[in-house]
Amino acid sequence: MQRFTTATLSHIPRKENSHADALARLATGGPAKGKKKARIEVLGKPSISRTISEIFMVEVGPGEPTWMDPIIKFMKEGVRPEDRREARKLQSRCARYSLMNGKLYRRGYSFPNLKCVTEEEGEVIMGEIHEGVCGNHSGSRSLAHKALRTGFFWPNMGAMEDKMSARCRKCHLHANGIHSPPIALSILLSP
Repeated sequence: MQRFTTATLSHIPRKENSHADALARLATGGPAKGKKKARIEVLGKPSISRTISEIFMVEVGPGEPTWMDPIIKFMKEGVRPEDRREARKLQSRCARYSLMNGKLYRRGYSFPNLKCVTEEEGEVIMGEIHEGVCGNHSGSRSLAHKALRTGFFWPNMGAMEDKMSARCRKCHLHANGIHSPPIALSILLSP
């Protein structure tokens, strides 16, 4: 409201706003008075045409290597690192991933397949979850779990969450603080 030059608020009596009143009664489950009817529309398909993946999409240049490249090369072409220890480590890591339509997904135990994204895309996703339209500035661990529940995965999610929470000014302002004095209180006696 502070950004507007003028604002006008007007009260509409309940009798003149019957559609909104009926909708509010439907939402709260209260009994409807009289024979008023409210039109309910059930959507058969989503109201937006873009998927979550398309909304959080960040373009990465073709020349930039990502953490997913060795896994994808191993799964598609069987290319292994020359070091035997690294090759064995990569082979055991690849057991947790799958390729579908040319995209890498991580298999989850209690989650569906998680889409693997780059760290740059992960930052965008974390920013939207943390301080976006529905962001609640929650802590680092719950942010990582929200990203997992949304269906995304990238390594070191927790470290990125800690950085995100540390940079956020609003999180610092409303965080739990120490309210005790730094030194012990002394008792003053009156004469």
